[in-house]
Amino acid sequence: MMKEIRRTIALCTAALTILLLGGCGKGTTQANEPAAETTPQQTEEQQKPDAAQTVPETAAPEITPEPTALPFSEPATLSSDYALSDYEAYHAVVNRYHYVADAQWSQDALAEAGLNYQVAFCYDGDPMQNVGYSLTDINGDNVPELMICPIYAPDAGLEPVIFEMYTLAGEEAVRVFSGLERDVYMLTESGMIYNRGSSGADHTSWSMNSLSGTALQAETEIQYDGEAENGPWFCNAEPTDEASANSTVAAMESGIVTPVITPLADFS
Repeated sequence: MMKEIRRTIALCTAALTILLLGGCGKGTTQANEPAAETTPQQTEEQQKPDAAQTVPETAAPEITPEPTALPFSEPATLSSDYALSDYEAYHAVVNRYHYVADAQWSQDALAEAGLNYQVAFCYDGDPMQNVGYSLTDINGDNVPELMICPIYAPDAGLEPVIFEMYTLAGEEAVRVFSGLERDVYMLTESGMIYNRGSSGADHTSWSMNSLSGTALQAETEIQYDGEAENGPWFCNAEPTDEASANSTVAAMESGIVTPVITPLADFS
């Protein structure tokens, strides 16, 4: 009887041992399989570059094309139906600019001759196509003013600036103004001349000017004077706030137009 009991216990113990060993083996396999599969995949992913930082082989750097004309394409609606041959004094002025542009005088030589040195900024390409003149009546007196203007001046910026303006006093051509790089003049649709000038970071002015005789007369002027005790913003010499000053300047600039320009190449 005791032998039978011992044999039964031994058989049960052996069966239990086999079951325990089988369960551990299965658990070990489940724990190891993911590690064997995922470890190489994680390594490969770590070696791949970030898609956001990868530049396609076909990608090319962006190139900004050079402008071929001034951005103000709409001509002024002012009267410009005048012939240069009818104004001998103006013809002489344009003739001088035609000569110096064709010869490509230096900035210093232009200044010494009393001509606007900025013409030298227009020598890239064909100077005779890059500089021109405009005959436009800006004050409604049926007598045109003469403006010397860049048509395409890469080094002079892209604003429709006027290098010089002349008016007639009798039979004589009188220079009204000659612009500089930091003292620019532009025509507006009303016939007034917009001027922006700066003598430094603390001193800038913006004005709308009418032609009075042979000179410009400021109708509205905004000034920024960083050194003024009651400033820095002024409108017609009276203190104002920055928002009002900026609004006035924006209104001035909204009316800027490009004069109707004839290239020097067409001068005769």
